[in-house]
Amino acid sequence: MRPILDLSAFPGLTFVDAADGRDTFSEDGPAQERTYRAGGVAPRVYTIPRKGYPEDADDQRAWQEARLLAGEAFYVEDPWESRRYDVEVGPALEGQTVFGLPEDDEVEAYRDYPIDGTASAVVAGTPRAVASVNTDARTITLASGATAGQSVKVSYRAYRLCHFGPEARWAAEEPDWWTGTVEVREVLREP
Repeated sequence: MRPILDLSAFPGLTFVDAADGRDTFSEDGPAQERTYRAGGVAPRVYTIPRKGYPEDADDQRAWQEARLLAGEAFYVEDPWESRRYDVEVGPALEGQTVFGLPEDDEVEAYRDYPIDGTASAVVAGTPRAVASVNTDARTITLASGATAGQSVKVSYRAYRLCHFGPEARWAAEEPDWWTGTVEVREVLREP
């Protein structure tokens, strides 16, 4: 499993849903615009406030640059939206036990990597035990197979796949005390 970055450890954390891949068209008059998303859910960008001595800033910058060079992705549990309820993963095939999360990039659950030990399932309106969760594969395995055509819904907490932004920004408030920000960007899928 990938490393996990705990965002709850950073007070003052903020986020924005990136408008990348969106086109804005002007309509009939001033202030009449329509925005169309070129495709899929908007990836989230977290901004982590940092502060410390100049040598701390250098260490943090070097650590972040090493992660960027290595192209390492990691998991983040979004402090604002980590819980999903009744995500449709059926209908089931006869005896099917393994269900993958949605692959449609227009569905919010497309960004989810389920957390082991947090999943529950309902098959045809009846609770069904979950045997296991494969976070990396984005699958949930039921303890027993479903009958063909039955609806299957799952609820879970999820990680998002992320990497560090292209740079860390630092400013010297005083000669011996710096403040800055580090970006963590959601990657909806790795190439």
